[in-house]
Amino acid sequence: MNYWPSYSEVSAASRRAYLNWLAGGRQDPEADIGFVFLFFYGLERRAIVDAANDEAAREDWPAIGVELRRLLSIYGGKSGSFRRYASELLDWVALAEQPSRLYERPVPTYPRTYELPLYVRMALGQAAVDKVPVPTSLALAWARLEPSIALRTPATRCTEEFERVFAQKYAELCGTGMVLPRNRTKLKLVYRPASAGFLGYQELQPTLKDIPDVTVLTAPVRMLQEVVEASTKPLESYSRALGKNPGARASIEAWLHLPASLWPEPGQRALQRLQGRIGSDMVAMSFQTLLTSFDATGGFTKEKTASLARALTAVVKWGTFRRPSCLGSTSRHARSDVCRRAWCC
Repeated sequence: MNYWPSYSEVSAASRRAYLNWLAGGRQDPEADIGFVFLFFYGLERRAIVDAANDEAAREDWPAIGVELRRLLSIYGGKSGSFRRYASELLDWVALAEQPSRLYERPVPTYPRTYELPLYVRMALGQAAVDKVPVPTSLALAWARLEPSIALRTPATRCTEEFERVFAQKYAELCGTGMVLPRNRTKLKLVYRPASAGFLGYQELQPTLKDIPDVTVLTAPVRMLQEVVEASTKPLESYSRALGKNPGARASIEAWLHLPASLWPEPGQRALQRLQGRIGSDMVAMSFQTLLTSFDATGGFTKEKTASLARALTAVVKWGTFRRPSCLGSTSRHARSDVCRRAWCC
């Protein structure tokens, strides 16, 4: 199909292929992007033309948004043109009625593009108007989608860990959250239809309320970049370990590259079981028993043992775990079986 396909003008073979794509659930990643655009034209007309005079069509907006996100997940990387048009229609179905207090709602999924999604910009602008701190979830979405913010490999490879560190660092650096100033630049919602059938609809621009576009300000973006960098640094060693061995994510060998507070759920449960076993008293166990409690499988070097000791020290109160002095020693005793069996608490 050509760049602006028309169902009535494409060949019979193309029409058959398009119908097969529809019947197959609109999910074949190798399908011609023209098929996706033909279907998109229908979504576009339903969302804009039909919804102008039909309440039932407006009630379809949430379902249209879900379908657009699904299509973007499959074909957004295949066509920059489709990614742009679909993202703009997403803004339309989400914002045409200008819902209030978007900053209190979960941020929908958007692909990272050359421009921050209008939904995020409106949520930030509403927070500025209402003079409320930007919530952590909205700040995280802003950081991930802001084109001018560089996300290094640890932030993209270790997404769950990055979210947890980001929440910690955002609270440390911004307290309850950034309070954005209400600047003069206003938001605009402009939609340029993809379908050639939109005669007279070359540009659609509904009137938005007096919402500022705070993303033109440089100081908040600089602060957000600082939070991102502070959140990325603790993950560098862990990210390198996963880069060498992606299957190590569930092992204590990989967890030891993280602060213990960032260990995944299996590691946290193992720590809780160990603390429960010790209680407020003391317990002696073999070193292998300790490793087994964390499902360690391979050989444990001196460096890993020291890392484990530091991790345990960091997550328990002094007096609950006490590291034997021999673990920090280079003496022959430090390398003996007696020492490895005498993890004292």
